[in-house]
Amino acid sequence: MFNKFFVLAGVGAVLSLGLTGCSTMPTTNEICLIENQRVNVDHLAEAVSIGLRHAGYEIKLLSADEDRSGCARCVEYGLVFNEKRDAVESVVFRSTKNGQVEKQVRGPAKDGGMTLRQVAFYAAEFSLLLKKMDEAAENSDSEYYFNR
Repeated sequence: MFNKFFVLAGVGAVLSLGLTGCSTMPTTNEICLIENQRVNVDHLAEAVSIGLRHAGYEIKLLSADEDRSGCARCVEYGLVFNEKRDAVESVVFRSTKNGQVEKQVRGPAKDGGMTLRQVAFYAAEFSLLLKKMDEAAENSDSEYYFNR
């Protein structure tokens, strides 16, 4: 499933970066990443975290049963397997903002497998999409004036 070379390279990158802490007050730049304990893949949460940081987000890792009330935006992730459960078909990301589902996307597996590098890439793409959504929301509240 996972190419050993990419897994080892991804593990090294993940371990060298580490996780950063967040303040207790949620910011628009903070994402609470909800750890998926049903997916038993070493360093998957770290790969997702690295990808989400790509757009400048600060990541706060929470277990599935931790209180999310201090989080304005949460991101959950998972893997979709084929019917035989012997191959990954895609990685899924879902964001919630203030308790409401905001966006859900899938990143397909390539060449019959999914590497940690691919997961981090898809998480980075998702983080850029969230940034664009935030920018659009900020601009939608602005007043516009027509030239006379």
